[in-house]
Amino acid sequence: MEISVKFDVKKLTRSLSRLQRKQIPFATAIALNDTAFQAKKLAVKAMPRFIDRPTPATKRGLFIVKAKKTRLIAIVGFKAFVWEYMKYQVLGGTRSATGKKIAVPSRTARLNKYGNIPGRRSGLIKKGYFFAKAGGTLGVFKPSGKRKVKLIAILTDQATYKPRYPFHRIIERAVKKRFKPNFEKSLARAMLTAR
Repeated sequence: MEISVKFDVKKLTRSLSRLQRKQIPFATAIALNDTAFQAKKLAVKAMPRFIDRPTPATKRGLFIVKAKKTRLIAIVGFKAFVWEYMKYQVLGGTRSATGKKIAVPSRTARLNKYGNIPGRRSGLIKKGYFFAKAGGTLGVFKPSGKRKVKLIAILTDQATYKPRYPFHRIIERAVKKRFKPNFEKSLARAMLTAR
């Protein structure tokens, strides 16, 4: 999704001299960058409201491409490896297994402080755990008391997600709220250095 800013720069800069007008691209670039950093900060701050215990890597997963006076575009986006899983939180959709099955935590699974299955990267099968199919459900189980087992994760070929994290809305609101005052401030600063 692209978010564009429409702002009547001509109206604000009509009374400026020709020399001062040269500062407009510079002031615009600064305003875009200030707005991008503010939008990124708000997006990270909002994560825990929509995502259950986001990891530090997820919170650090946003990046900024800064604007220049010759390229008046600033970008706030996700790093590629974070987008691989965050796209389902932002856009929703169906995730299909590639090779291995998708492990979805059961309601009774004991999760780590970030809401994930502990040790997933090193494999789901810990000491005493086992794969089985029970009641039509393929999953990872562990013994739980005498002659009882506990479902840890359901193994599936597909997992469907609903959009949960309104990333684009957060960024858009930040841009609409902050760009104009940022531009006015950066333009005033640029006027002081105009030569």
